[in-house]
Order: sequence, then C-alpha cells, then structure tokens
Amino acid sequence: MKSLGAKFNIITFISCVSILGCTASKQTKAVTDKDAESLHLTQAASFFSTRPRTAKNVLAAYRLVTQSIDNKNRPSQTTYEQGILAAKYALWLAINDKETPGKLLYATAAKKWCRAAIQINAEKVQGFYYYAIAIGVVAEINRAAARQSMAEIRGQALKAIALNEHFDDAGPHRLLGALYLRAPGPPTGIGSKRRALHHLEKAYELAPENPENMNFLAEAYIKFERRQEALALIEIVLAGEWPDGQLISAAEIRQHALSLKQKGKRK
Repeated sequence: MKSLGAKFNIITFISCVSILGCTASKQTKAVTDKDAESLHLTQAASFFSTRPRTAKNVLAAYRLVTQSIDNKNRPSQTTYEQGILAAKYALWLAINDKETPGKLLYATAAKKWCRAAIQINAEKVQGFYYYAIAIGVVAEINRAAARQSMAEIRGQALKAIALNEHFDDAGPHRLLGALYLRAPGPPTGIGSKRRALHHLEKAYELAPENPENMNFLAEAYIKFERRQEALALIEIVLAGEWPDGQLISAAEIRQHALSLKQKGKRK
C-alpha cells in the first residue's frame, strides 16, 4: 500500500507539472502574440510616417495591421487601435488611388474597419470620423447614392463633433463644413453656406495653424464674396512649409490653395 501511495503521489506530481507546463506555455504564447501585435503596429507606424509618403509604404503598413488582427480574439483596446489604423491606412490608399476600382476597394475596407472599431468602442471619435470620410469617398464613385450618403456623412460627423471636436485639428468641424459647402442645397441636397461657414470658422478657431482649416475657410469666404479675407488666408498657406496631413499630402494642400487663389481673384 505504501508503494501504491508513493506511486499515486508521483503521478499526481507529474500531472501537476504537466498542467503548470501547459499553463505556462499558454501564457508565453499570449505574451508572444501580444509582442508580435505590438511589433506589427510599430512597424506599420514607421512605414506610414516615412517621407515622402508613398502608396507602397502605406500598403505595407495596411497589410501589417490587418495581418495582426486575430478575429478569434475577444474585442479589446488593442483590437480597437488595430481597426482604426487599418481604417486610416485604407482611407489614405482610397483617397490617393487614381483608379476607381482601387478607390472603391479601399474605401469599402475602411468602412468595414470603422464599423468594427465602433462596435468595440462607440465612445471614441476616430471610428465615426473616418467612417464619414470613407462614405464620402464611396459617394464620389457612386453618384446614385450621393443624396443618402450626404445625410449619413452629416450624422457621423455630428457624432464625431460630440465626442471630440478637437480631433485631427478640428477635423470633424472641417469635414462637416466642407460637406455643407460643397453639397447641393435643398431640395436635392443638404448644402448650406451658412452652416458651412459656422463649422469652418469653428475649425479655424480651434486649430488656426492647420492649413486645411485655412483653405476651407477661404473657400467659404469666396462663396460669401469676402475675397480679401480669403486671399489673406490663402497667402498664409502658400507662404508656409507644411507637413503632410493625415490623409492628404502637403503638395495637395498647396494645390488647393493655388486653385482658391485663382477663384479669389475673379470678379
């Protein structure tokens, strides 16, 4: 009986060691997976921040982020970050792709990642902000759905303003102001010069050093025949050396200003 007890104790000990080994192995794998995800995000950010920003680098960043997302995991703060980064990189690719199929492919992907992020955390601004922009890119391609898209963009932008109007240098106000400024007015659209001016002046008030805010406010001033104020803002943009924006390049910001300067000089 003594030997049987000893044998039982040995088996119990071996079983415990085996269980502890499995647990340690699972913990090690979890740490390894988390480290790999963190490395992917770091590498992706490095690709995206490389100047000049190219489609090749942004595509590499996008692939790193999407490969790091494991849909089997339960939602967490990390997967929210991954979803938002995937959406932002996909949006950049959509906005900068010259071909319609590419634009539609990446804008649709951006919408998907934004919806996933919003499901994880609806208290953060990024999901709604990038989702509104993605809808706009798709609407440029599918004009038939433009009217419905305008209302949807407005709804998402208003949610973004309510959550954090300062995000991306007052991006939610800039986005909504640009929508009101460029959309057709009633009854075919939701365009409103008065509302556009309100949101674009607010964007400029919150982030007066942002050249996109200056450009869009200048565009609104031109529509209100406030040409001298518009030209003053445009000259500031043209005289400055600006970094790339989140989704558009410094060259595009400058080109927008040059185009507005020509419009501002017309009587």
